[in-house]
Amino acid sequence: MLNWFSNPRRQLLWSVGSLIVSMSVLVPLLTRVMGPLPGFLTCFLVYWLGFCLPITLYFTKRLRSCGAYALDVGSSRWIPWCVALQIVVIAISSFALLEDEVSVLAVVSALLFAAVNGVLEEFAWRGAFFEQGKGDPWFQAFGVGLFAAWHVPLVFAYRITYPGGPLALLGGTFAMGAFWAFLVARTNRIGWPIIGHVSMNAIAFIGFFVSNGL
Repeated sequence: MLNWFSNPRRQLLWSVGSLIVSMSVLVPLLTRVMGPLPGFLTCFLVYWLGFCLPITLYFTKRLRSCGAYALDVGSSRWIPWCVALQIVVIAISSFALLEDEVSVLAVVSALLFAAVNGVLEEFAWRGAFFEQGKGDPWFQAFGVGLFAAWHVPLVFAYRITYPGGPLALLGGTFAMGAFWAFLVARTNRIGWPIIGHVSMNAIAFIGFFVSNGL
């Protein structure tokens, strides 16, 4: 039994499973007890401190030691253009769904949220699954599915509205996770995925905060 847990890949998978189970309880509970938006943000604070940071520190040592933020694309000069296209598509689709006036507070909150969440998630998901699954694309692909799966508990947040609905949340998460994982596989770095993720979160969460009364 101890040998089973000594395998880093299994430790990573166990950590992700524990995250999904715990968030399945915490998200509906905290959004009811604390109120929808305060409870939702508290869940993310727990997620960042209790999952993303420990996973990053424990599972991405090699990645962090060799310049994880590098933006060198080698011969793959199409990568920056694809990230730019992703940002444009997300911006058009997100702002098309906006029905209420955008407040300064919503914009500032989205930018702050994106800066923290985008960086931490790229290390904890793309970074960890890339480092532990190097040479094994199936393990990395499995990480994409688990990344989408951890968003399932968010669907059950009490009175939280997602622009485009829950299917847009889960489908978009899977599609973007797959795109960012592909970029990591091509560059061996998470620099461009971080740019794409932070930009996507900044844009999408403006609409999220507006829709939820901020």
